[in-house]
Amino acid sequence: MSYWLGTVSGKKIDLTSPDPDQITVEDIAHALFKIPRFNGHIEEPWSVGHHSLGVATLVSDQYKLEALLHDATEAYLCDIPSPLKWFLGDTYREVEVRIARAIGLRFSVDLVDLPEQIKIADSIMLMTEYERLQPSGPNWGTDYSNGMRAETVIDTYQHASYAKDTFIRTVKQEAAKRGDTIAF
Repeated sequence: MSYWLGTVSGKKIDLTSPDPDQITVEDIAHALFKIPRFNGHIEEPWSVGHHSLGVATLVSDQYKLEALLHDATEAYLCDIPSPLKWFLGDTYREVEVRIARAIGLRFSVDLVDLPEQIKIADSIMLMTEYERLQPSGPNWGTDYSNGMRAETVIDTYQHASYAKDTFIRTVKQEAAKRGDTIAF
């Protein structure tokens, strides 16, 4: 049995042993901007790609590339809701880590052990998105309701094709700033 998937550019991603040379920012952006947040249970169109751009606006320049790519594994594994990820356990996590390492190698970043700044920005975006895009959803409790919000980020990236182009351009710019010699 084979464990690979094909991308829109014709690349082949082996989920058991992903090759960093098969990973492109264009494939990542294409998929992330088609995958809805909250498994589609939102009132307005908002993708994982939009979320990633939002997280990148909330971190220092030092971590912009990692923030943009923090959910890049979802381009190959989908945006699985956290409760289901926890239920799937170690098997899912092992595949996710393999893909994260391959993407990290491709872009010269660590996507397995993300800096605290990115985790905080991710949480801020999560709650901002939840309140704005799923206002009639169930209450998540005080652990989430007392956090910071970034309302203006959602208004910044509404148009999907503009946001996708911004994502690709920014990943390339941030990689170039780090001296990444991988041809895009």
